[in-house]
Amino acid sequence: MLHEKSTRAKIGIIAIAIGLIGMIIALFLPTIMTETLHFSKDNIILLTPKNNLIISISSLVLIVATLILLALKHTKLTYSLATLTIIGILGFCGWTLTNYQVIQSDQIIVKSYQNEQVMNWADIQSVVYEYGGDKLPYGQYIFQTANDEIIIGETAKFSTEQKQKIYSTARSLDITFTERESLQ
Repeated sequence: MLHEKSTRAKIGIIAIAIGLIGMIIALFLPTIMTETLHFSKDNIILLTPKNNLIISISSLVLIVATLILLALKHTKLTYSLATLTIIGILGFCGWTLTNYQVIQSDQIIVKSYQNEQVMNWADIQSVVYEYGGDKLPYGQYIFQTANDEIIIGETAKFSTEQKQKIYSTARSLDITFTERESLQ
């Protein structure tokens, strides 16, 4: 009996393991999911929104906190609430991993939690690239139609090649392309 590990120790070890391994998974899982599920040769650029990373890390912290609470208090109610919490967190985290932004050769798609905004290149009237100058390292692309606009923030994934493809696509369809310094 003295050589057996207690339930508290087992759950504590699981919490530590999930905390250590989960951090790596939480950092890379949103990008891996986006790049594998939504990969297409038509993509000029495929982006994972920053909020996916934030939600993924927050979910991980809540899972570890739930396991630590579970290690400290052993009741049927605690086990039930911990199980429901972890299932809910994993479901929510999985649901948010489907969010993405993609610029393709024929359309632009911004998918978020409950809506999907699709804009065909043929409907776009102008593309504005706002750069931050000395203040901000990255700019943003604003795709405008008569009634709507999509704003996609530039990240480190935007290489010269992707920027050139966006410019070339706009110019080949006679879409006005404007570069200006950000007003913010």
